[in-house]
Amino acid sequence: MPWQTIAELTVWAAVGALLASVLIDDLANYRVCNRTVLMLACLFVVYCLIKDNLSLFVGHLTIAAVVFVVLAAAYGLGMMGGGDLKLLTIAFLWLGLENGFLFCLLLCAASVVYIGSAWLNWLPSRKLDKRTQVPFGPSIAVAWVTTMLLTELPRALA
Repeated sequence: MPWQTIAELTVWAAVGALLASVLIDDLANYRVCNRTVLMLACLFVVYCLIKDNLSLFVGHLTIAAVVFVVLAAAYGLGMMGGGDLKLLTIAFLWLGLENGFLFCLLLCAASVVYIGSAWLNWLPSRKLDKRTQVPFGPSIAVAWVTTMLLTELPRALA
């Protein structure tokens, strides 16, 4: 196995571990740590260096910037938290336009499952100003990891 493949799989394992920590922390504390988001962003830079692909970096950074601007409006309207905004931006930095549609589908599915489970009191939720609030980080993490497993892992092992 070439060193690039081993390095890619190592970076993906680190991303998976960080996303697991996001899932656990957001479930318990309703927060996404800035340090974790920053580490995920840095790992993307490392990944681009391993791939030696500047166009991947520029293209994905452009998509992430557009997503950030759109989601900042949702944040401004109180529709989502700041941690979720940052985590989704970094997810699109990693996944880009080519995997964005699959990620969105998986995110919708994971969110519906989470909301249903919260409604049944199987997963945490809380009332805030007559609204039910659920942590969005777990759904983002599950959709992100699933997208990477379905798209990137087969390419790396081919």
